[in-house]
Amino acid sequence: MGRKRTAEDRRKHAEENGYDDDEDAVDDNLVPRDVLDYTKGRYDVQMELWFEYKTTHPNANPHVLKTLKHFAEFMAKSIKGVLDPNGKPTVQTVRNYFRCFVSGWNIDNPKSLISRDLTDSITNYIKGPLKKKLGLSTATRKKTYLTLENYMYMERQLWQNDGHEYVHEGYRVFISAKLKCHVFTSARLGEISEGSTRRGTSSGLRYKDTEMIVAWKDGEPELRYSLKREFAKGMHDKENQRPTHILYELLRDQPLIVNPVLFMLAVFLAAGAFKKYRTVEQVLAVEPPTDQSYWVLEWADRVLDLPVFPEISADGPTQKIQTGPAFSTQVKGLSQRAGMESPVTIHGIRRESLIQATSNGYSKDELMKFAAHTNQITLTRDYLSSITIVNSVRTEDFRSITVKRNLKLFLLLPAKTQDELRQREDYVTITKKLKDLSLEINLLRQRRMLKNKELNRIRRTQERIHPSEREGTFHIDQHRSLFDRLRHMMPERDRLSNTLFYVAPLRSEAGISALKDLITLLKNPCRGKCSIPNCSIGLKW
Repeated sequence: MGRKRTAEDRRKHAEENGYDDDEDAVDDNLVPRDVLDYTKGRYDVQMELWFEYKTTHPNANPHVLKTLKHFAEFMAKSIKGVLDPNGKPTVQTVRNYFRCFVSGWNIDNPKSLISRDLTDSITNYIKGPLKKKLGLSTATRKKTYLTLENYMYMERQLWQNDGHEYVHEGYRVFISAKLKCHVFTSARLGEISEGSTRRGTSSGLRYKDTEMIVAWKDGEPELRYSLKREFAKGMHDKENQRPTHILYELLRDQPLIVNPVLFMLAVFLAAGAFKKYRTVEQVLAVEPPTDQSYWVLEWADRVLDLPVFPEISADGPTQKIQTGPAFSTQVKGLSQRAGMESPVTIHGIRRESLIQATSNGYSKDELMKFAAHTNQITLTRDYLSSITIVNSVRTEDFRSITVKRNLKLFLLLPAKTQDELRQREDYVTITKKLKDLSLEINLLRQRRMLKNKELNRIRRTQERIHPSEREGTFHIDQHRSLFDRLRHMMPERDRLSNTLFYVAPLRSEAGISALKDLITLLKNPCRGKCSIPNCSIGLKW
């Protein structure tokens, strides 16, 4: 042990490291908690509204309760409501916006903080007197849940019935793989894809946040994949608390479609992500050495900083991570094509995942780690269903119906409704204005919104008919039969529509066939050309 360092020794060391002994080099301003740029941007939006308010109230003081009440009313009146049919903002929205203003003010004015007493009073004012005065809405978004039944509806749509044309068929593999990552881990949208809070940073699941090993399970080799939620919400400064999840190859008596390792392995092999292994046969031949219980399948150095799920162009996967909104839109579209009137969201997947974890009897500490929560109240308040789960098997059906599935849900406006819409005054007005090319983009957007609004309206009123009662002719969207008409031209998808739903292990003949077909979908078409030998016709998207 060396000599104990004296205070004088430590001073000398500090000076050698560039310590400035001038006290005036620092200020005496209070230091607020560091926030992400996205969060600060939300605060700034409300601060801009405050400055706008001050143009007509130049002496406005945020430390005066009367002023804050008046500003809260101005804020509420400036909001366009989404959930309320009359366009009224909700109480919760006004509260959230006002909290953003207070946070923004306190960050920008650390010596003039808005007190907790004032913010508590304004909260009560918004919930009480202001709600009555302005008729603020109490509507909330209905919670949906991706139960196992709903999940299988989506997978069957994706692989057995889907006529949707993606820019590249590799997206079909990515969607299925990413769904499994969310289902098995409860990960939030921005923890796998690039979230809105970190827009432009390429933050999401990267190869360096993951590991693939082969280990023994009941005398058989088993591939295991770990992924760390490096960008878990609220944990940017808590590295040791970010959860790591393990996905396993061996799922007894389950169809291949629910096997997460099958899809992840296809992604890795198609990307050439392994340092030493290039083919399916090479990976499946690996076993742990005799003196070790596992063996690591190392990543190639070039992929470590790359996203596991990049965007895909007509030429194939790029090196740019897919954004959360883009994946969310894909999931929403898939769920609607699967007949779900209330689209599935990533948050709905997370809710069901946490409910299943809760019903399995894990401790509160383990549940918090699995959910990446820092507050025990969050799980009960925001995620668990209002339906008690004392008998979880029987209650799952009631969570399934939250998506309001209708096998014949309209995918497009029926011809009669579309004709009626085209004759409506607001639609005709927009169509006439489209002759002015300078307004075309905005007007096309408005017209599309009218169509979507009308489609959502008829979906809500669409009759649900039990299969045993269906007689005569029904409205059939052409998209529902497109795959059956074209499957003979897509041999990989044709095979996958069957093999993925076999109850078989990954290393079986069916599993290996499915794995190779998934890899082919990820690799072809290439450079916008048809992948069928001796064809290579250019594809238009």
